[in-house]
Amino acid sequence: MRVHGGDTLGYSDIVLDFSINVNPLGMPQAVKEAAKKAVDFCGEYPDFRCRELKKAISEHYEIPENQILCGNGASDLIFRLVQAIKPKKALLPCPTFSEYETALRGAGCEIIFLPLLRENDFLPDDSLLEALDCGADLLFFCNPNNPTGQYVDRRFIKRLAEACREKRITLCLDECFAEFLEEYDLVSALPLISDFPNLFILRAFTKTYAMAGLRLGWAACADQALVCGAEASGACWNVSIPAQKAGIAALKETEFLEKSRKLVTNERKWMKQELTKLGLKVTGSHANYLFFRSSSARLKEEMALRHILIRDCRDYHGLDEYDYRVAVKNHPENIQLMDALTQCK
Repeated sequence: MRVHGGDTLGYSDIVLDFSINVNPLGMPQAVKEAAKKAVDFCGEYPDFRCRELKKAISEHYEIPENQILCGNGASDLIFRLVQAIKPKKALLPCPTFSEYETALRGAGCEIIFLPLLRENDFLPDDSLLEALDCGADLLFFCNPNNPTGQYVDRRFIKRLAEACREKRITLCLDECFAEFLEEYDLVSALPLISDFPNLFILRAFTKTYAMAGLRLGWAACADQALVCGAEASGACWNVSIPAQKAGIAALKETEFLEKSRKLVTNERKWMKQELTKLGLKVTGSHANYLFFRSSSARLKEEMALRHILIRDCRDYHGLDEYDYRVAVKNHPENIQLMDALTQCK
């Protein structure tokens, strides 16, 4: 059974959902308006090639349009990539986002799990480069990682991409949370795309612009055959007209993005201090969420009694019932979270 955050329907009286990591500022008003207006055109089929959206992404990120693939959220693109490559063996550093494993198992792929060590704060190191000798066809690497919020800079990614290229491994780099990083300009691997055709970078509007319900993601890759193969490996018309129009509008929200990054950075630092004061061990946590360890295996249930939903991380490889993740929200909501956690002590 799949387990993810955001399952508020499983509870009768959740007031605050800290289990999903979307922008605390919510969806920009201009994006909402674009999606609403697009409903008037929903009697037509959407452009299954997402031409206008690709053009907007291309101009915003300075990537050729033919290197861009749009999908029904980043998760859709994960499945498309796996179906296009049909890997025999894949390497997965863990803990990490579970949909990689789900897509790989659905394709009958052998999975080699590489544990990221708790004693090393779940940081990847050169052991990942050494593990590439396992004979894998595909490597999934989440940067910053979900759920730990740990990241590596572009220099490490370049070394990883070079090693993967040498061994003919496709590197799927998930950067869905990268735009929340204070160090974004030193982390994003989009500038490496043209040099590494084996690099397939995932992005999503979901988290950055709080568009989880609209479902919109995109990928960048210089390998034209792989882009075309991934596009052909899923359903047609999978990106709705409202999602496409909302995405185009979102890319114009540069001030909103900067404001979001500043808010997340400030609130995350405050939350980390408060969690530490409560005796909770915070690890990594550089994105718009915090990963911590508690002495209680029932903290999720205790918080739910106080009408707050948090992410229990026991279903991640290498984690257990004492590991949790919470989103960064606005300050009044974050205060409510801390008050409730204090009561659970």
